[in-house]
Amino acid sequence: MLILKNVLAGKPRVDKCITLLILCFLLISQFVFAQAESASETSEMKRAPVQDREPYLVPRLDGPIELDGRSNEPAWEAIEPLPLVMQIPTFRGTPTERTEIRIAYDDTHIYVAARCYDDPDGVRGTSFKRGLFTSRPDNLALILDTFDDNENAVAFFTFPTGARTDFTVFNDAEGEFPFNVDWNTFWAVEVARNGQGWFVEMRIPFSSLRFQDEDGRVEMGVHLQRYIARKHEVVGFPALERKYGRWSWAKPSLARTIVLEGIQSPRPLYVAPYAIGGLGQYAELNGSETAYETVGNGSPTRGLT
Repeated sequence: MLILKNVLAGKPRVDKCITLLILCFLLISQFVFAQAESASETSEMKRAPVQDREPYLVPRLDGPIELDGRSNEPAWEAIEPLPLVMQIPTFRGTPTERTEIRIAYDDTHIYVAARCYDDPDGVRGTSFKRGLFTSRPDNLALILDTFDDNENAVAFFTFPTGARTDFTVFNDAEGEFPFNVDWNTFWAVEVARNGQGWFVEMRIPFSSLRFQDEDGRVEMGVHLQRYIARKHEVVGFPALERKYGRWSWAKPSLARTIVLEGIQSPRPLYVAPYAIGGLGQYAELNGSETAYETVGNGSPTRGLT
């Protein structure tokens, strides 16, 4: 009874404490809600909307080409350059250097030709190493979402030295490092450097790519971009605003859908010859049983895998 009297006697103070507790609860709830909303907006910002633009019909090469980097054959001249857009430092700004990128294909390969015009003294190419993963030198990149699933892709990079890098992209390029740099495949590139800059030709066999066709029609997603290292400038196709996180340039969901017709998904068989040699030695007692003689024999093995 004494406790109850004390509580009743202090009722105004109790009401004040309850009011303060309610206010604190409301403030905390609003803060938590605001944080969750902010996190949701950030997640949506990183998760790019799937592109819904009209697919780009890739032209076929109508004549032979020589893979020498120059792309000066009539077959290349008949292909229109892609409409490139500055992506960084200013989205849709005016590129400081002229760039022409073309994409085409034939029955067995997909091709990319680029003319990266520039002051030859300003071009940065420092390594011949295969698998170089760095943004320091100038480079030309092709990212292909071969299944057009907006989640996975394969990437091909080359540099003014002719070095090659290839890797895969997963999880729509979200996360700390959404790449598998251990992936390697068969493809070729040639670079020609001259007084106008550096020119490139890539040739990627369809047998090095996994994709699905529907009666010979294939849809893929594509990014193509040129990076000018000393200016930290990127121009590419399609128009890609770099607001979806660090790896925006690699996101399959931002790729432009391209169409190739008259192509079948190949099922390659790779054959690698091998040879194994061996030599064994042992001591054998001679016929008169007076000494041991060293005897050796070889056992070569050959085959295919």
